[in-house]
Amino acid sequence: MVIGLQAFGGICVSLVMKYADNILKGFATTISIILSSLCSHFIFDDFSSSLNFLIGASLVVFSTLMYSF
Repeated sequence: MVIGLQAFGGICVSLVMKYADNILKGFATTISIILSSLCSHFIFDDFSSSLNFLIGASLVVFSTLMYSF
């Protein structure tokens, strides 16, 4: 399931790169991180987000938002 999610994320990134520019690739990567972590949380019972993971994901999202402004 995780491999399928990552493959789907890669296809989404390639479509963004084909029809948009490099800046949107960062947004697609951020959305991929968020969606894969949310899906992992709901699909797999033993997945638990650690504090380091939450801090890292928050920093990635924050840096993408700061880069866009």
